[in-house]
Amino acid sequence: MSVKKADVINYFGSAAELARKLNISEAAVSQWGDNIPQGRAYQIEVLTGGALKADPAAPSGQQRQYQRVAPGTPLEEIPIVKRATAAAKADPTNAQPGKA
Repeated sequence: MSVKKADVINYFGSAAELARKLNISEAAVSQWGDNIPQGRAYQIEVLTGGALKADPAAPSGQQRQYQRVAPGTPLEEIPIVKRATAAAKADPTNAQPGKA
């Protein structure tokens, strides 16, 4: 999000009102820090009619790290798949079918 949490709270008038609009607890809002989680940033953009814009490149403490992979790359060559496969082989009782 290109604005800070404080700016979003100011827009809505209070953290309580922001939480109410997002249908979450005020405690959840207080846990964000300065960076708004990316999914919430998009919700806020919609709620404000675009007055506050989500920034797809903005850091978020809630974001996962994604790696771009070329189409057609064999699964065994993708680092996250390698790690998940190695972990599953090391401890089969903790394997998660369908999750890489």
